[in-house]
Amino acid sequence: MKILSKDGLVLGGMYFVISFPFLFMNNLLADFISVVLFLGFVYFAILLQFNKVPHFVKLFHAKFPKLSIYMEALGWIPYTEILIGVLLILFSLFFITEDYKLAWLLPYINHMYIVFYTMIFVSLICGFRKSRK
Repeated sequence: MKILSKDGLVLGGMYFVISFPFLFMNNLLADFISVVLFLGFVYFAILLQFNKVPHFVKLFHAKFPKLSIYMEALGWIPYTEILIGVLLILFSLFFITEDYKLAWLLPYINHMYIVFYTMIFVSLICGFRKSRK
């Protein structure tokens, strides 16, 4: 699978780092920029499936080899967010009725955030160790 290659992970890491500051802004322009960045990320991820690596990813590898290691380490995050979103939508379509709400899932969401942030921290440590070699 080309998405989980080095180029796909660098693309995911670049998207995560660029889009992260816009999560904290609460206005229409920031939302619009986030949507444009997400659509661009999806477009380039689809291109990767057809073995067409975007030029800026190749250029990023060539100019910033150490930084691309950290981008690879963070590259799994956007793909995981998309997968979790799709799974939650499918779960709510098939298992949620008006009588049966998602209230039972709320206590576990905090645990998922703790695991998610721990995985980000571990990824950065792995990227640091890989860049030291």
